[in-house]
Amino acid sequence: MNFFHFSILSATITVFALGLLVFFTNSGRRANRRYLLFSVIIALWLFCQWMVLNAQEAEDAEFWIRQASRVCILVPTAFFLLRLSLLDESEGFWHSVRRSGIFILVNLLAALLCGTDLFIREVVLTRDTELNVVFAEPRYGPLFHLFSLMYIALVAVLIRHFIRDIRSTKSIRQVELKFVCLGAIVGISTGITLGIIIPAISGSSKTAPLAPYGVILLNVIIAYGIATHRIMDVSHLLQRALGYIVLSAYLAVIFLFSWWVADLLFTGWFAMPDIVACCVAAVVTAIFAPPLKDRVHRMTGKLFDDAGNIDTAELMRRASDLLRTVSTLPSLLNQASGLVLRTMDAERGMFLFRQPDGFYRPPPELKEENPLELAEDSPVVRVLSQQRRPLVPEIEGRLRTTEQRAAACAELQALGMAIGIGIYSKGYLRGMLLLGPRRSERIYGSPEQNALQSLCNQFAVAVENAQLYTEVQNSKIYNDFLVEHLVTGVAATDSRGRVSIFNREAERITGVPSSALLGSPCSELPEPLNEFMEETLATGKGRRDCDTLIRSTADEEYHLRLGAAVITGRGEARLGGLLVFHDVSAVHRLQQQVRRSDRLASAGTLAAGMAHEIKNPLVTIKTFTQLLPERYEDPDFRRNFSELVGHEVGRIDNTVNQLLRFARPQPPHLVPVHLQEILQRVQSLVAENMKQKGIESRTRWEASNDLIRGDASLLIQAFLNFCLNAIEAMEKGGVLSMETRNERRDGRPAVRVEIADTGCGIPREDVPRIFDPFFTGKDEGTGLGLPVAHGIIKDHQGEVEVRSAQGEGTSFFISFETVNEGDPDS
Repeated sequence: MNFFHFSILSATITVFALGLLVFFTNSGRRANRRYLLFSVIIALWLFCQWMVLNAQEAEDAEFWIRQASRVCILVPTAFFLLRLSLLDESEGFWHSVRRSGIFILVNLLAALLCGTDLFIREVVLTRDTELNVVFAEPRYGPLFHLFSLMYIALVAVLIRHFIRDIRSTKSIRQVELKFVCLGAIVGISTGITLGIIIPAISGSSKTAPLAPYGVILLNVIIAYGIATHRIMDVSHLLQRALGYIVLSAYLAVIFLFSWWVADLLFTGWFAMPDIVACCVAAVVTAIFAPPLKDRVHRMTGKLFDDAGNIDTAELMRRASDLLRTVSTLPSLLNQASGLVLRTMDAERGMFLFRQPDGFYRPPPELKEENPLELAEDSPVVRVLSQQRRPLVPEIEGRLRTTEQRAAACAELQALGMAIGIGIYSKGYLRGMLLLGPRRSERIYGSPEQNALQSLCNQFAVAVENAQLYTEVQNSKIYNDFLVEHLVTGVAATDSRGRVSIFNREAERITGVPSSALLGSPCSELPEPLNEFMEETLATGKGRRDCDTLIRSTADEEYHLRLGAAVITGRGEARLGGLLVFHDVSAVHRLQQQVRRSDRLASAGTLAAGMAHEIKNPLVTIKTFTQLLPERYEDPDFRRNFSELVGHEVGRIDNTVNQLLRFARPQPPHLVPVHLQEILQRVQSLVAENMKQKGIESRTRWEASNDLIRGDASLLIQAFLNFCLNAIEAMEKGGVLSMETRNERRDGRPAVRVEIADTGCGIPREDVPRIFDPFFTGKDEGTGLGLPVAHGIIKDHQGEVEVRSAQGEGTSFFISFETVNEGDPDS
């Protein structure tokens, strides 16, 4: 077997294999079945040619030439049947046969002609010494000319039909018809060039064995147009093919020139200059290849501008410029949709994004009518989630498909869309881009699909950024609105201590417009706000519930309740300071009115208490005074009178002194003192009294820092009153416990004292009144001990809390802010 035999045999096998491959790609499609028929006819024709070459006798050669002629005239009919299946997929085989009646009649007539002696007179076997092949040279009779005219007529009719069909059809049908025509033109031209033209010009038949490969080209191109999933338009294919041809020519010239120059330079320098020159030429060619590829791509792109091909590189460049800008999601969608619609020349398009219950299109962005939505279990959603490539209904129908994919294509077409591209983020379908048919009625081919998928891949990141930016913008608007409409004044600074927020309420209170303060140092804030802010930023410690007075620019006084804090971010990075202040002037005025009312009520209570406390001893004194004239001579009476009057006057004096201490308390002299030492002194003062009443003393000093600023004598008096009150509540004995522990009060370090008894307890309705003067639940006592103690604690900026339950006991919790040794305040 020589090369000529091998080329025909390999072409036969390849053509038949292509037919089977296309058939099994989607055996349910008529076009694939018609292509198999076409491939079988071509393969039979090649097989007949191969048998002619192998014929050793003229009679055998003549027989196979007649068979080859009979099969050859079937090729136009096979083309015609393939054309009908591409035009109308639903048309049945026998209906196509009826429409091909003229072709079939001509085939039958030609088959009869091929069997007559007037078709072939004789066959002469000659040997081509150059190819070492025995050729059969038929000597045709007059009917061969009729046969040729019939063949030419069929081809002419076929060409006319294809031209008309290509002009009248659009979209995928037109593309498939173009590929059939392109395959025929390329295959036939290649075969004629290699088998006839080159041998005729060169006088050598060495290229003739390559002619059968033209048939392979014909079938490969048609198979691509019928069966491939990633199909591209013919113009794209031609542009790419021309680009590679031109690039190959450029690189070949560069390689040869570089090799020639290197060979001249290195001859005599190296033992094998040809190898060195070849390596140098390869390196130079590799250097020039990338820039040449871009230039050739642009050059061929300009040649095919009128064909409507998209410039993928330009699209991605513009998309990259667009997606690099951080903007809100509506703005991004408007710009991206405009870019896609213009580039693809699509009639309509929209973005859908995943929501909790499905995929929805944000209505404001593209300003489309009839906004669409897809459920989570939609076939389109499922297919795009699984396949991660564009869904094109026109192209999907070319391959064997599943029910789900068919349903997805049907749903997409029902929506009026021609392509669906998924937007994926972290392996998850976040959204999709749906585009309608192109105005030019061209398909979304492989280049368009690749460009759109790349665009959506980039768009996924941009969407996340835009969503975050939109959330930040919305949060800023929301927060600005809240801050601006708060009934509380808010002032904030950035990390450099410059004012960044000064809301409407702050403007009202201070009388200073925000425009005069924003961006200024915090020292420019009205006093005393600037002092609070500077102190907070300097110390890094917040403050709460501070009362202050501010005078506005209108010379109005406002009582403020103020709090300050340091704003920190991750890693405790200081971001700025926050000052919140509330106008409590109305509350302050109300408190003044309440205090005046309380003073009047207290005056009445004091008067009633004084009258009660003084009246009892005065009644005794009055009685003895009235009896004194009558019983003056009685020494026992005088002695009892003297003792009783002194005792009752002492009671009056004690009541007046306690009242004075309550009404005009002695101002405390605050110095650093240890609270636990004061409590121990109080414990020693009441120890004997507790022993007499059978009361057990328990102490637990857990406070590691008990240093406070206070007046020791006043604190002893206050705690002594608490302890005496507890002792008096335990007539039958019990337990008096005193405990200390450290805590934080309003964010500041403090020490807390608990004085608890196991006495009779205080009725719930009486607890709010225990610090009122002259209120007492005991048979004896003035009711001034606890009010005096409460006043002393308040003078020390302390706080008192009471918890009591009848029959269980009472606990007093007293807390003070602590200081540290060495602090300026201590």
